[in-house]
Amino acid sequence: MPKAAALQYYHVASMVLNLLRSGATHNSANTGGLSESEYHALLVCGLACANDDPAIILKSFGTLAFCGRYLTSEDHRRGLIAMLL
Repeated sequence: MPKAAALQYYHVASMVLNLLRSGATHNSANTGGLSESEYHALLVCGLACANDDPAIILKSFGTLAFCGRYLTSEDHRRGLIAMLL
């Protein structure tokens, strides 16, 4: 599995574990004031956006759809929609 796909799954797993542990509103000093879930969602989106491998892009649709609900910025949501279209 290419490194970008593995990193996407790592960040999705981190999101799920964080949600189970503390809820979607937990903030950390390491995330720049973002919730942990939004931080990981932005990383997943960035990995998908920065990759030009068609296989990675195709595999990203599920993770991007999952992550979208945790983006709170309207700009981030519009960017995700543009990537998915």
